[in-house]
Amino acid sequence: MTRLELYRRKKSHWLEGMGIGLLAGAGIGAAVGAIMDCDEALWGEPESVCVGVVAFVDAGTELLLGTAIGFSIRTDRWEEVPLDQLRVSVVPQHDGVALAISVAF
Repeated sequence: MTRLELYRRKKSHWLEGMGIGLLAGAGIGAAVGAIMDCDEALWGEPESVCVGVVAFVDAGTELLLGTAIGFSIRTDRWEEVPLDQLRVSVVPQHDGVALAISVAF
């Protein structure tokens, strides 16, 4: 045996999803805000404020969506066990012998 891995648990990817959603939402929101016709009379502010507001709102929406998608994606989490912590022994049984493996943590 050259390597042993121990199954730990399932891991969700909510943090990665949150980051991707935030970046994608800010980018998409900025692009949409830039092509929108932001009338200063309506907003009372320059067009850059309009772009910022749209980007901020879309970033928040995409952040929540990305977090939900990332939370729903689950992968197995494995941890390698150093072989010097592994003990293998032969255990007598009523119908022969069995191989026993124990791991020290």
